[in-house]
Amino acid sequence: MFIEFTTVIGCTNKCVFCPQATLSKAYFSRNKSKYTRLLSLTNFIKMVDKLPQEMEIFLSGMSEPFQNPYCLKMAQYALKSGHNLNICSTLIGLSSDKLKQLLRTIKTTKQRCKFMIHLPSEGKFERIPVTPMYEETLKILLQTDGYLEFHYHYDELNHKVSKIMKRSKYKPTLMRITNRTGHVKLDVVDAPRRSRGIIACSRRKEHGFVVLPDGTVIFCCQDWGMKHVLGNLLTSDYETIYKSRANKIIDKGLKDESLDILCRTCDQTINVNARAQFYNTKFSLKKILLGTKMIAYNNFKPIYRYLWSIKNAVKKQDMKDPQVVDKFFEN
Repeated sequence: MFIEFTTVIGCTNKCVFCPQATLSKAYFSRNKSKYTRLLSLTNFIKMVDKLPQEMEIFLSGMSEPFQNPYCLKMAQYALKSGHNLNICSTLIGLSSDKLKQLLRTIKTTKQRCKFMIHLPSEGKFERIPVTPMYEETLKILLQTDGYLEFHYHYDELNHKVSKIMKRSKYKPTLMRITNRTGHVKLDVVDAPRRSRGIIACSRRKEHGFVVLPDGTVIFCCQDWGMKHVLGNLLTSDYETIYKSRANKIIDKGLKDESLDILCRTCDQTINVNARAQFYNTKFSLKKILLGTKMIAYNNFKPIYRYLWSIKNAVKKQDMKDPQVVDKFFEN
């Protein structure tokens, strides 16, 4: 299980594919107080103390966490409280001195801390400034023995960052740009299509709710318009939020396509059964074959099941052969 904390509303990086304006408009229309833009350290501590001990804390949410001046102390408190930590960051706002302090805390507490670093790429989509301080922080991080992952979002890495990464053992992953439930409109992303049938969220199993600076809890990090507000962690406990009516509606909506939930337009959902896979697959040879398979199953069940049993029997027989087993695991 994990929960994400958004430490600040409004990210200075302003990457083109990140709908910060949508989030700010939704957030401040609900809470007009200018003092809630930043998550305070006091409120962070109050909310962390309400969480189950086994829950992993993500400092990421929907903006660069280290834009909040108290983010280092938040990370240290989470670790000292016995929680494993996951930091998703662009490194903007994380100086080399702050990173050294954080690494010392990790070593002292012996809690697991994973860094997921969003690196800048070349081109117009990302606006992460590569300054001398940034390069120094990145080099120090690469020297650690912790859990490190690196990714970028378009074409090629920034040339300065690429030189640094080539000297390390890490190979950054190129991640696709998602449409963020329709809030991103770029030529490089597909327009959202409403899913049909029974679907599932790839993150749902781990309960990845997002907490905003005023304590508001939303369903996930794709809910930029705050469509599904589950409660407030400052005024309620986690169990109440998890069992809230809003959360139950989302659970029901994954099976009932008549309900208007955000997951229906999210490109990170998965199909649970063949019917959903058929409806949500674009017209292609794959869709034709899947449709033929469904017709055969519905109209010729005895034959279909007989052939399926033969296939499984052959597979089980093959798995008794050590050479086949070795080949299976190699693939």
